[in-house]
Formats: sequence, C-alpha cells, structure tokens
Amino acid sequence: MKVLFLTHYTKLYGANRSLINLIEGLKVIGVEGIVLSPGYGDLTEELQKKGIQFKVTSFYTELYYMRGFSRIKGLHRHFLNKLAYPKIKEIVEDINPDIIHTNTSGLHIGCHIAYELKIPHIWHIREFGELDYRQKFNLGRRNYLKWLNRSDGIIAISNAIRKVALADVTHKVEVIYNGTIFKAEIPELNKDQVINGEAINFGIIGSLQPEKGQEVAILSFQKIQKEFPASKLKIFGDSAVGYDVYLKDLVEELKIKKSVEFCGYVPDTKSIYNEVDVVLMCSKNEGMGRVTVEAMTYGKPVIGYKGGATPELIEDGTNGFLFLSETELYAMMRKFVDNPSLINQMGGNGQKIASSKFTIEDYCKRVYEYYIAIVGGTSSS
Repeated sequence: MKVLFLTHYTKLYGANRSLINLIEGLKVIGVEGIVLSPGYGDLTEELQKKGIQFKVTSFYTELYYMRGFSRIKGLHRHFLNKLAYPKIKEIVEDINPDIIHTNTSGLHIGCHIAYELKIPHIWHIREFGELDYRQKFNLGRRNYLKWLNRSDGIIAISNAIRKVALADVTHKVEVIYNGTIFKAEIPELNKDQVINGEAINFGIIGSLQPEKGQEVAILSFQKIQKEFPASKLKIFGDSAVGYDVYLKDLVEELKIKKSVEFCGYVPDTKSIYNEVDVVLMCSKNEGMGRVTVEAMTYGKPVIGYKGGATPELIEDGTNGFLFLSETELYAMMRKFVDNPSLINQMGGNGQKIASSKFTIEDYCKRVYEYYIAIVGGTSSS
C-alpha cells in the first residue's frame, strides 16, 4: 500500500511529529509513505534523515486568522491554491497512491484532487480551529463541511475533537489517539530519584502564543517562586507573532527573571523532559495534547487545564492534576512542592497509562486497520 500524506507547514511541531511517527510505524507493517510538503524546512530535513520520501511544491492552508486583514490574505492564498492545483495533481498522478491522507483540517486541496482522481481520501482532524488557533475557513465552514463529507474517512485525534469540531459531520468519525514513542524506546524510570520540593523545575512546552497559556503559567509560578526562590519555570517553544516579547516583559515586571528560563525551540524531546520535574499544560482547548502524552511517557506528572481533550489524558490525582483557574493552578503546583514524592508516584502512573494507550505501534495498527476498511469497502462519492 502506498499513501501520500499532505502537510501544511514545515516546522517540527506536534502535527508533523505525529505524522513522522505514523509513517515510521506504518513502514514496519509494509505501508510506503510519501510526504507532500509546501516547502523545505525542519520537516524535510528530518524526513531526509529518516529516509522517508517527500515532494515539495508551493500550496497553502484554507484558513485565515480572526484579526486584521487576514481574511483578505486568506482569499489570496485560496487563489494561489487554484494556480497550484495542476502541479499538485500532476505530482499525485505520478506517485499514484492508494490513499491520500491530509494531516490537518486546514488543507483542502488533497481532498479536491482525490475526489477528481477517484482516490480514497482520509482527513486527519487535529485541531478545533476557532477555539485553539482563532482560525476560520477561507470559504466558510459550509464549504469545508461539503468537502469533509466527501472524504472517504475521517480521523479525529480525540473525543473532544469529534464532539466539538466535527459535531455537524455526517460521516462516521474514527477517534484514534496519536502515538508518541515506540514501546522499545520508553525510558526506564529512576524510582529512587529524590526531588527537592523547594527546587522543583516546572516546564511548559509549545509555541509561544496566547492560546497556549504561558501567561497563566508565569503568573501562577510567581507565587511559588516568592515562597520557594530555588524553584524554576522553563518555557520551551518559539514565537511566530512576537508574543515572547510580551511574556519576557511580564517576567521582568514580576521580578522573577532569574527563575524563568526561555529555552526557545528544542527539537530533542528527551532533553526537554530531562530538564523538568512537572509539566504544565495550560491550553484551554487542546485537540489532544501531544506534550501531555510525551510527559507521561517520560514519567513526568502533568497539571493540565480542565478543557479540550486534556481531561481524556489526565486522570486527576493519578498521573497529574486538573485546574480551571490561576489560583487552582498555583494550588496544584504547591501540592508537588509540599509532597515531592508525588512526582515519582504520579510520573510512574502516567508512564503506565502512556505505554498501554499511546504507543506508535498501537497508533499505526489502528490507522492501518482503518485504511484497509476504507480501501476495501469505500469509494469516493
């Protein structure tokens, strides 16, 4: 089986990292994956390192941000996609895939070409859109739903995505959680590790933008730092909209600069989790939360916002805590300060959950079975 995957960006953030995991896992069971990327970047470098085939040509998402003149830019990108259509169609015909798999709700061109060429199409929905990224579709949701319902299969990365982002979809939606690590690569935990409760390293991981909640993390951490000056907050991720400037100014204003470290974008996942004891997931509308699952895999407890798909991953009081306000976040952070033994205990619980539910093997097995069901029993309609 040959599958052509379409991705909408060239960075190695969650969606693309999950895509690479999927291609690697499917390769083990005999599926050839080829990626069509809109440009060169961190993604194509990683694909080359891993020996994964890829093609590059210019195309754009069918989304615009809900601010300024972005709607005009969105319509301009839609026009550019129309110009790109013949080239992409030519690439698809040359590859001749058994399935076209679009890796995000924002890309529509893959579904259009699959429909024209009568190739089965899978749409992988990973985001809420308006809730998590404040984005809308260039030609409106009605047009998006028309094409979504023409797709042969739809995968949602969580029940929250299925219930909210796909509530008005007529197709049956398959919920398949991302896998983040192969079983053989799950690290062995040091159960005898002693953590100083007064010097805990908290970490928040993700692109720097208001929707990810770094501001709430900083404000809650400020209270911890005043009581326990040896504690640290490590912020991982880069900023495409200059939001880092605002966050750094806030840290200066709160006089906690020595205790907050802006680490930037770090591609090596393992090194991130080696630096933190407790992970904060402050996004209110996380489609799944790859960071949450990664933290669990590396034996780190997570304090997560009680919204989006995060409550599907965190069992409150077992592998972390859930919060609804800045005050509650501080209280949950304080629980780890007062009882540092909870870090190893909850981290171990989280790793057991991750190893039973979120491995790449399980992820790919379910996607492959879905492919077989689609190719064997469905045609474009």
